[in-house]
Amino acid sequence: MSDDTDNTQFDRVLGVLGGMGPEATVDFMDKLVTATPAEVDQDHIETVVYNDPKIPDRNQAILEGAESPLPRLKRNVNRLEELGVDVLALPCNTAHYYFEDLASESDAALINMISRTREVIEEMGIESAGLLATETVMEAGVYDDEFAESPVDLVEPADRDALMSCIYDIKRKNHQQAQDSYDEVIRQLMEREVSCLIVGCTDLALLEVEFDIPVVDTTSVLVDACIDRTRA
Repeated sequence: MSDDTDNTQFDRVLGVLGGMGPEATVDFMDKLVTATPAEVDQDHIETVVYNDPKIPDRNQAILEGAESPLPRLKRNVNRLEELGVDVLALPCNTAHYYFEDLASESDAALINMISRTREVIEEMGIESAGLLATETVMEAGVYDDEFAESPVDLVEPADRDALMSCIYDIKRKNHQQAQDSYDEVIRQLMEREVSCLIVGCTDLALLEVEFDIPVVDTTSVLVDACIDRTRA
């Protein structure tokens, strides 16, 4: 009888902490499949997606003291680990407020999307970046802390409320209304002569940046990091 030992070298398994929001998770997966160098199905990354829309609102939890999403996020990390994932992706900028708590919860390697975004922008030689993110990200200093020692100057939108309305319009699937608000927020940022834009909310990645300016999309940054980490 022939020896049918399988000598296939398996890549690392990717786990996705999704649901924040669900449409942003689908966008992440679409970009992951598109960006992965592949000629056949087997070239793609083995991925387990936990698309949990029941995770409590991160903005309300951090800014208003509402129910914390952390217990449910930790539960989801553990469930993904039980399924054998080696690398974890968190396609939500606001949820990175809990990064250290989640990173310590599992032996799987949790990719820091904020840290990798800083590295990408510094590699571009950018001097000033307009930050398009939730009010929570800006109020809690999620990016400020990461960029504290960086030569890159972060510029926040003047009208945070308009940007938050834009984000929640996306969640309501009012994409055209969201796009109109987004255009105005970006226009105001560009008047402050920023060198690039950081799309620092994975919901905002569902919209278009209709201006001639370099854009760093954190969803795409995370996708590239996932490909690197699972193929290393």
